[in-house]
Amino acid sequence: MSEIPGPPTSMATLLGARRRRLEGRLDRAGVAGDEGWVHYGSGLAVRYESDRAVEAALRIPAGLTCVEAARWAGFRRAMPPLYRVGGCTWPGTSARHRIHRGVVAELAQATGILQFWSATASR
Repeated sequence: MSEIPGPPTSMATLLGARRRRLEGRLDRAGVAGDEGWVHYGSGLAVRYESDRAVEAALRIPAGLTCVEAARWAGFRRAMPPLYRVGGCTWPGTSARHRIHRGVVAELAQATGILQFWSATASR
């Protein structure tokens, strides 16, 4: 399989970033949506609280496994997820099934969306 270019910035460093700093790394401004969500094209949406990124949804290339998707998104030290019908989850409660410290994540295979959020964010 040829290498699929990753997202414009590592998702592992996205959470907690200020909007201005993140948009500088993305080299584009976002379009405001509902409930604090900001859309950066069709592949990335970020939810902000008090100008800090607390949640994101990223479109993953088709055909990647859960572990490949996590690594593609920039979570280089992701541990194996818990597999569920239709996808997988990294609950963040155990180091054995953690995508990144302080981060909870889910991948829905049907939509190809990796959604992840700060374990301390309100949802």
